[in-house]
Amino acid sequence: MAFTLTRAKAQTVTEVLFVGAAGFYFVALFVPPLVIMLIGLFTGTVPTEAQGGVFGFADSYPAFDPQSWLMWVPAVVMLFLSIWTIPLPLAKFPSISRASLLNATALMFFFGLIFSTAFVGAPGIEGESVVAVMAFVVAFALLLLRAVLGLFRLVPLSWREAAPASRKSKSKSKSKSKSKSKSKSKSTSTSKSTSGSKTIHLDFDRDVWLYAPETWPFNTFANVDEWADTTGRLFAESAGVDAKVGEALAATVRFIAVDTPDDESRFIYMGDAFNEVLFVSIVQLATDESLSLEDLALADDAPVARPTEVLTLHSRGMGDGLRSLRYVDSGDNSHSVIAIAQYAWRADGLDVVMIASNYNVESLLGLLPVIDELALSVSVVTV
Repeated sequence: MAFTLTRAKAQTVTEVLFVGAAGFYFVALFVPPLVIMLIGLFTGTVPTEAQGGVFGFADSYPAFDPQSWLMWVPAVVMLFLSIWTIPLPLAKFPSISRASLLNATALMFFFGLIFSTAFVGAPGIEGESVVAVMAFVVAFALLLLRAVLGLFRLVPLSWREAAPASRKSKSKSKSKSKSKSKSKSKSTSTSKSTSGSKTIHLDFDRDVWLYAPETWPFNTFANVDEWADTTGRLFAESAGVDAKVGEALAATVRFIAVDTPDDESRFIYMGDAFNEVLFVSIVQLATDESLSLEDLALADDAPVARPTEVLTLHSRGMGDGLRSLRYVDSGDNSHSVIAIAQYAWRADGLDVVMIASNYNVESLLGLLPVIDELALSVSVVTV
């Protein structure tokens, strides 16, 4: 079975490695020196200040070799994480954040510097871990550089931190956590006239995507105005921006929801909500054998700026599908170029098409990994 590394999985890998490294550091590096010091205090063998005190050495002290070379294990892990997390828009608290990694790496370096030089000179102890401490310095520098680049928005949009509003509000969280079931409900009503009991659902990242409801009431919201106003207000509060900015965001998501055609579902990208709001459209239809996947993805559409780029994507839920990346004329007097990413899958009697477009070509290209992840989360289910 193919393994697709989504951002959620990458975040999980980060959390497991970080917790493992921190736990190993404490057990393997904190505990032995503390035990040595306690033994020295109880036996009266602690060296004098001239001999280095509790971190020095003398006859019968230290009582054993603390094996400080084990510092290489967390050092290598933190160095790996400093590189692994460069393209990740790490989740905010309570998950592992970039600040958590920075703080932990700084502490590991500080105490590592002490432990790597402790007891040096005693039989068999030669400071084997001093070089390992430098790995923490490199890891900290990489993490700090990535944090600064993200702060000044010098990294692609898909690498930036997602808005944490879903963690701030119960009603907001409920709105987003119900999106999958609502998507199923809507898909069912669409597919009843086409494919009977088959429909689709999406296992999407609710910190990044917001489902645009199509019928009201929706969860705790009586109408689209209440939903949009709540969305704008909560995102503004979580980001610490002026209420007027939240009102502008509310107007944007309201328009996207109201403008949704009857046969379409929409998901709004909210990872950088106050700088870039983009939505994707998803349509499911009964399979039309007269159309190929290339037809559904418009892979042969006439190019404008450069040839259409076609890529095969494998989804665990839908199998092999296509993504075409096209550059088309806007059709108005400006003749602007629009970048369009169009996905197509065929499975279990359904043709599924997802479309994302943007006049800002660079922006769409930067968000492709995030949009790909949403597309790959689609699967066919029986209702």
